[in-house]
Amino acid sequence: MADGAAKGAQLDALSALLATARDLSVELANDASLGRLLRAFLMLPTEDRDAMAAVLERAAAYRRASEHGAEATGIRLVPNPNPRLYVRVVDPAPSAELTTFAGQDHDELVLAAIRLTKLAVILDRPEMRSEWTPSAVEAFRLVEPKERAAYVRLARYAIELIEAVEREDADDPEPGAPKT
Repeated sequence: MADGAAKGAQLDALSALLATARDLSVELANDASLGRLLRAFLMLPTEDRDAMAAVLERAAAYRRASEHGAEATGIRLVPNPNPRLYVRVVDPAPSAELTTFAGQDHDELVLAAIRLTKLAVILDRPEMRSEWTPSAVEAFRLVEPKERAAYVRLARYAIELIEAVEREDADDPEPGAPKT
């Protein structure tokens, strides 16, 4: 008789588990947002998932709690369509590989300078300036004054180099051609 009761309890537990699985699969099938949420959550690095779950739990609890006072206060919560769940962390010192050009040959450095110049062309477009200027201002506020000063020195030096190239090109019958 005890075996029969144990088997009955096991069958009840299995039945409850299957019912839960069925209900969850129906909910997933009927709610596209839930499926999207689950897929997005699974794309997160494993080590980030606990923090992100806590963020969503707090937001859900806050939203539910605010519903009770919305009529009395006139304040309601709506989803922020542009939230940022990650924050940028600026390390105090650059990595060792960024402090030297060791291991990079002349051609790699030329290509890096070309990429930087092409990026400048993109960032110089008026519609792009309005996009990146606020971010650049924020970034300059986040770095040390000595880092901003180094940036200014580098920008001035780049201007000197460009002006020197332009002077050479003005005297050259084939301006812009690589010098050998």
